[in-house]
Amino acid sequence: MSDNRPHDPIESDLSDLGLPGLLDSVKAQIGPEATLLDQPPPDVWAGIEAALSTEPDLSHDNDQLASSPNSVTSLDHHRRNRRPAGILLVAVAASVIAALAIGGIFSDDSRIVGEIDLAALTGNDSLGTAKIVEQAGVTRLDISFEGELAASDASYELWVIDPEIENMHSLGTITSSGAGDSGSFELPSGVDIADFPIVDISLEPDDGNPAHSGDSHFRGVLGI
Repeated sequence: MSDNRPHDPIESDLSDLGLPGLLDSVKAQIGPEATLLDQPPPDVWAGIEAALSTEPDLSHDNDQLASSPNSVTSLDHHRRNRRPAGILLVAVAASVIAALAIGGIFSDDSRIVGEIDLAALTGNDSLGTAKIVEQAGVTRLDISFEGELAASDASYELWVIDPEIENMHSLGTITSSGAGDSGSFELPSGVDIADFPIVDISLEPDDGNPAHSGDSHFRGVLGI
């Protein structure tokens, strides 16, 4: 059965360069949902221009031919060393695309690995939800507020706590002006959310003491 796929000039150029599988490899790494950049970085064009400017200068040979009409100079070595600009451009561009794809520039690698409701410790009030998001080697908690934090002279602080409620880490102060607000809090380096699955929001007085006040208002356990 004949192959009815349309001819791809880039694939032909890469085949001429002895790299027939490079384009498929790049496409596989980028993935079907890749988002192309509006404009490539300036150093991409600089690299392409530098590569294209390496063609040999034949002006010296032309001067020799003009000054010595009886001599014959072979230009075969120049022809052998010159690579068509189009093929060279394809090779450079393919290399750049492959490097960008491997670096994850064309894709959003964030993923949600856990989510729970944050409920009041007294009563049935719900503050909102907390999601664990992992992206580029960093873990963070994204909180979406459905309710409002009660006004207070003290501040609300977000914590992650181990199951024994012995060790904990503060992720920062929470500010919310009402339902619909959201906040993002990055976990400290080296802290594994699996070891600190309890998400706690406490009311902290302005007393200069960084320790947990013991006055927790909202809490939830992340199932991951």
